[in-house]
Amino acid sequence: MRPQPATGAGASLPPSEGGGSDAPAPLGRPPRTFLEPSAIVPEALHRKVGWDIRHHFMAEKIVDRFGLVLPRDRELIRELAVVYVLEGLKAPPSAETARNTD
Repeated sequence: MRPQPATGAGASLPPSEGGGSDAPAPLGRPPRTFLEPSAIVPEALHRKVGWDIRHHFMAEKIVDRFGLVLPRDRELIRELAVVYVLEGLKAPPSAETARNTD
């Protein structure tokens, strides 16, 4: 059975004109940042500097957690991603964890 196109009022209208939206409504969470693979380290240098998918995902989490902005904070994001991955972290530390370290 083939899917049928949507019919009815507002089915083909854009959201600005009263039509439905394809995206679900956010549930109180800020939107997640998605970076291009070469946003922090150029793809040509990935192998040379050891940048892999773990670093890439950590960089996305760092941008979200600390509110950093590209291109201004590119080097800080890169350095934090390398350190956190080397420490074996799955996500950047929370503000409470950072304050409670002795």
